[in-house]
Amino acid sequence: MTGKDISDISYSCQPYLRAGHKKNGQLITIPTILNMYIALFALASLCRYHPGCWSPFVQKDTTGEKLLIEKFLFFARRMLLNYALNYITDEQIQYTPNKYSEKNTIKLVGEHQVQEIVERKLQEQFERQQIKSFSSR
Repeated sequence: MTGKDISDISYSCQPYLRAGHKKNGQLITIPTILNMYIALFALASLCRYHPGCWSPFVQKDTTGEKLLIEKFLFFARRMLLNYALNYITDEQIQYTPNKYSEKNTIKLVGEHQVQEIVERKLQEQFERQQIKSFSSR
C-alpha cells in the first residue's frame, strides 16, 4: 500500500487502525483519551438527564449492549488515569487490572439449559417443602 500509515498501538500494546478524516489534505484523528472522555460524558449525561431511558436499559437489557458499556467503564476507569500519569511522567507506565475485574452480568442460555435450571429450582423447592412438613410433625 502506498498511503500514509494510520495504524497506532493501543494501551494494551495491540495494533489498531485509527478512524479519522482528511482536512486540507491532512489526516485528522481524535486522541484516544478524548474519545474516552466524550463517551463517558455522554453516558453521564444520559443517566443524569434521561433516567427514564437509562434506568430501564440498565435494569432490563437483553441485547448485550449493557455488557459492552460495563466493559468500557471497566477499562476507562484505569486507562484515563494511566494516560494522565504517562503524560505527566513522560513514560509509558502500564498497570495490570488484577484488583478489578469486569462483571459479565448477561448469561446466554439455551432452551435445554433453561429447562434444567427450572427443574433444579422446582426440585429444591419440593425438598424444602418436604423438610418443612417433616419438621412440623
